[in-house]
Amino acid sequence: MALLAGFAAMTLPRMASFFQGQKIKGEAHRFIALTQYGRNEAISTGLPMTLWINEDDRQYGLRDGYGYYTGNNNATNIGRIYDLGANLEFSQEMHHENTGMEWRIDFMPDGAIRNGSISNIIFELPAKELLWITRSTNGLGYEIFGSERIQ
Repeated sequence: MALLAGFAAMTLPRMASFFQGQKIKGEAHRFIALTQYGRNEAISTGLPMTLWINEDDRQYGLRDGYGYYTGNNNATNIGRIYDLGANLEFSQEMHHENTGMEWRIDFMPDGAIRNGSISNIIFELPAKELLWITRSTNGLGYEIFGSERIQ
C-alpha cells in the first residue's frame, strides 16, 4: 500500500500538467475546426462569413459577414459562439484591422481570406504553455504552427 501511495504521489503532479496541456490543444483544435467550418459556409452560401474573437469577453464565434442580410432576425449571428476554456487566454503578435475590441477573420464566398484578417493567434495557458495558430502556407486556412512550454 505504501508503494502505491508513493507511486501516486510521484505521478499525480505530472498527470495534472498533462491534462492542462490537453486543454490548450483541444481549444486550438476547436478553433481550427471553426475556421474550416466558416470557410465552407462562405463557399456554400455564397456570403462572406466572419470568425470573431473578443479578448475581453473571452469568446469567439462565427457569424454572417457584415452588411449581409440572410432573412433571419439575428442577421449577424448564426449561433456558433464558444467561451474560451478556463485559465486560457488569447493574444496576437500584431494587431490588424479590428472593429472595437474584436479581432476578425473574414472568409469570402470564393474561399479566400480577406486581406486585413488576423494571421496569428496565440492560445496561452499563463506561465505554462503557448500554442501558435497561424495562416497556412497557401493562405486559405489556419493551422497549428507550434507550441512552447514555459518553465
